[in-house]
Amino acid sequence: MNNTYCPVLFDTIYSSNENDSYNLCCFAGINYPLDKKYKQKTHAPFDFFLSDEMNEIRKKSLAGEKIAQCSRCYKEEKETGYSNRNRYIYERRFEKLPVKVEKVRFKLRHFGNHCNLGCLMCHPYNSTTRTKELKDIGLYDDFQNQYGNPEYENLDYKSYQLFKNDIVKNIERISQIQITGGEPFQIPKVWQFLVDDIPKSYAKNINLVFDTNLTNLNYKKYSYEQLLDRYKKIRLNVSCDHIKDKLGFIRYPINVNMFEKNLDKYKVNVNRINVTVQLLNIFDLNDIKQYYKDYNVCTESYVSYPKFLSIKNLKDKYKKKISEDYSSYEDSNKIFFTELNKESVNVKNTFINYMNSLSSHRKLDWTKLWSENLIECMI
Repeated sequence: MNNTYCPVLFDTIYSSNENDSYNLCCFAGINYPLDKKYKQKTHAPFDFFLSDEMNEIRKKSLAGEKIAQCSRCYKEEKETGYSNRNRYIYERRFEKLPVKVEKVRFKLRHFGNHCNLGCLMCHPYNSTTRTKELKDIGLYDDFQNQYGNPEYENLDYKSYQLFKNDIVKNIERISQIQITGGEPFQIPKVWQFLVDDIPKSYAKNINLVFDTNLTNLNYKKYSYEQLLDRYKKIRLNVSCDHIKDKLGFIRYPINVNMFEKNLDKYKVNVNRINVTVQLLNIFDLNDIKQYYKDYNVCTESYVSYPKFLSIKNLKDKYKKKISEDYSSYEDSNKIFFTELNKESVNVKNTFINYMNSLSSHRKLDWTKLWSENLIECMI
């Protein structure tokens, strides 16, 4: 074990809708020779994963050499002592950590970006609803510029066939398929791939993982029960950033009552509740954990962009209080300390204008949910 080894380099193929690219994982840096070369339009998944370039990266990982794309994890470890690299290792604590390519997991983010929610911190290329709302309130270009102006690229027919045929060809290698957003259960190609294209005789040996908002797990002729019948096991990573009315505002236009009914209905498959840490929930994490006490609530994700929602913009005395209040959290749930420790910037007016714009468009008054004390905590 060393400070650069990461199991996903050996057992997980990640492909993204951003720039049509493959990459090391969803946290890896972009615009490197690897992701510039290996595109879904030109390369099949296993062509990328078994490439000379990936083999060289794996050698570096085993030798303890730093990998350029992995700078985010190195930074998190330096500042908090923990990173997503550590989390990947921990998640495999009951398995033999891979040092060569054998069984492979997929993490897929390229079936489409349709989503029925417009979460107020979401990257617009991850949600069609988010994109529409930002355009309606005239802020779409501003948000795209903050994120480096990436555009969502749907798989065309030829690219999909290349991808699908390669997976079917190598189906015996595959142990798990994880699908993330948009909202996977509302994307037609997800269902086509899982129900129509993956042979049932092989599906029974594959685990499924969904990153989902848990609002609707069925689509037209397809049902969640079909997946339960076909696949070995299903786990649901549920995105949820608050409780009750605050949840309703953050993840608009979610039906909170329906969400909570689904949370109970599918409880046996819920792997975790993912809370993305930001200004609108940073002081309420203990309350959120208590509200969902019957579930594994994780606070591993945090908002860096848009900048005005980042917890780095709090005054120092509140940063100190947060560090003290959450000091007992497990290391994996304190990764957001990395963001907290960054230098503050004064974006208070931008934050207020943004929240007012959402309030007007959604016809919901955010000031009745969050007190003026929140604004006073910002520099």
